[in-house]
Amino acid sequence: MTNLSRSRYGIAAFFMPVIFIVLFSGCDDNNQTIVTPNEDNIVEYLNDQAGFTVLDQLIEESGLINILNGTEEYTIFAPTDAAFAKLPEGYLDDLTAAQKAEIIAYHILESSVQVGNNSYNELRVTLQGDELFLTVTSSLAKVNNSAVITSKNKTVSNGVIHSVDELLLPDSYGTINENLKKRFDYSDYYSMLEELNITELLDAEGPLSFVIPQVGMLDDIVSYWNTVGFTNEQKTELWKYHIIEQDISELSPGTQTALQTMMGDSLYISVPIQGKYIFNCCNDLQNIPTSVIPSSNGVIYKWDGFMYPDKYTDVLTLMSKRYYLTTVRSGFAVAKMTGRMYNSMNNADEKFTVFIPRNDSPGLENLPTDEEGMASILKYHVLLEKLTADQLLHNQSYTTWSGEEITITRNGDVITINGTATIRLADLEGTNGVVHVI
Repeated sequence: MTNLSRSRYGIAAFFMPVIFIVLFSGCDDNNQTIVTPNEDNIVEYLNDQAGFTVLDQLIEESGLINILNGTEEYTIFAPTDAAFAKLPEGYLDDLTAAQKAEIIAYHILESSVQVGNNSYNELRVTLQGDELFLTVTSSLAKVNNSAVITSKNKTVSNGVIHSVDELLLPDSYGTINENLKKRFDYSDYYSMLEELNITELLDAEGPLSFVIPQVGMLDDIVSYWNTVGFTNEQKTELWKYHIIEQDISELSPGTQTALQTMMGDSLYISVPIQGKYIFNCCNDLQNIPTSVIPSSNGVIYKWDGFMYPDKYTDVLTLMSKRYYLTTVRSGFAVAKMTGRMYNSMNNADEKFTVFIPRNDSPGLENLPTDEEGMASILKYHVLLEKLTADQLLHNQSYTTWSGEEITITRNGDVITINGTATIRLADLEGTNGVVHVI
């Protein structure tokens, strides 16, 4: 347990004494299964066992003894006094009664669950509300990839007790790194992050916001990386693009913003409703796949995809991820221009220069809706060559995709097209061209 700092998020209001259950089990023979039924209930059994002084005190402080004396069944992953001794000095003293109750409730399941002897992984939702992760082999059983179950399946009159050698902490008490490490379903991601030295960044003080793809996407990501031939240095850069040194959970609904990542490039974020976030694209707002894991040094956001900085994307993707360019970007699809622009990824000789208006530019409300009409306008905004801002010459004409010409004029750093449209943001460079925002 590397970091036991308390949460910045406070304690959920539902953690009242009437619903808490605080349970810890005595430690029997090391890692042995005990199945002999016991007439004692949880409280009685714990009181009879040596090595649970801290637990007994917490039960008294939390006012949970009446519930633990009841007949409803629970499963408890119970830290021993030795587990509490591993905590930093004064850690419990710094917790409020409500925080202690929250932590204890995280050790409890609202049913009887035996720990088997075969190898398996199991996810359970605790009484506290967060997920708990059980990993079992024929020789070892662990909780949250850290705490060892030293004695399992002690059956009492109102439940089952499993002793553990560490205190288990809800997500808001662990760092982003710790919260990823304890999830067996993210073990492959974690191994990669550890190899690339990203995990140590996720233990930083914060606040941090870390965006990670949903479970099951890693194989496709790795397959693409192998095809492209990314180096470890590039992979590290890509993961740093998913880390923002700011707490984006504080953004209000309706916010659309660009925030700099640890890699340097911006991540484009929209907050359509409270608790839902869109990263680098514009999904159906009725089906946003974000889920959030609050942590002691920030927040983890599970997102439906992996994101790439501009230099790793084509010009269409470069435009798609910017929420302020969506109108004309959608128009390229209506005009059926995207096929050739995507296909240029297979044709190293074909490049594009795109002059794209922002969504708030005058005249966009009058764009045609048919393919031919849209193409006649948007092809006039694209050159079939890559020209950065410093390559655009004063009083020079350039032939567009439509076959018509545009004329560039320069006045210092101000670049104007046809005497009316000014480049407001230049040189968004992708793999197959460059985009200038006008």
